[in-house]
Amino acid sequence: MSVTDEQVRTARRAFRDFGRGSGHPAKLNFGDCISYALAAERREPLLYVGDGFAHTDIASALG
Repeated sequence: MSVTDEQVRTARRAFRDFGRGSGHPAKLNFGDCISYALAAERREPLLYVGDGFAHTDIASALG
């Protein structure tokens, strides 16, 4: 899957806000932030394992 420039910018903002080293409890890695960006742009829920995304504004696909 290709990633657009806007998705990369969104992923970078997500890493700044939610990434490891940011102090945020989500502690997302950059791969997680790419998933975050794709879900955010499409306004779709995300299927994930663990609780990192639960600390963000992305909805869980499980409800």
